Amino acid sequence: MTQYETVEFMGGTQTRPVVAVGARTKAHGVYFEFRVPKADYSAAVVRNDAGGYTIIFEMLFDIPGVADAEWTQEPTANGMLEDHVIVYFTSSSGASSSSVDVPYRQFDQRYISALVGYYRAELDAVENGETGPAGGPPTYAATTGSSSSSVATASTFSAGSSVTASTHIGP
Repeated sequence: MTQYETVEFMGGTQTRPVVAVGARTKAHGVYFEFRVPKADYSAAVVRNDAGGYTIIFEMLFDIPGVADAEWTQEPTANGMLEDHVIVYFTSSSGASSSSVDVPYRQFDQRYISALVGYYRAELDAVENGETGPAGGPPTYAATTGSSSSSVATASTFSAGSSVTASTHIGP
């Protein structure tokens, strides 16, 4: 684990001191970071939070086709950094690959599974010379029954951004 002190923007002119902790899952080696308010920081809190994040990152590999996952931070339109997870997956044949980039505030297994399923079906259709799935990709609200602003996550202090996807077809 890596750790360093920093500050976290809370809105307006408010910040709070935090300790940023970096950890890696054992099973798939996914690196991720999370922040603990300095006032709450202890070895037990870090161990518990790291264990919780490890579980949710490793659960991504239960989604059919998922090959890798990555934590990252991306700038918002307001110049803030927002935590994201990028989930990499392959087509059913393994000949094509793609990824979805989801903000932590929408880090929900049901939603990510629905996104991967949709885009994986698109990859399969393209490989087979067929038309992809009807309609557009699933939305967060339709998949989870809630809005992204009501989700409690590790990083809820920045403006929203949308899910993005990138695709590689063929060898």
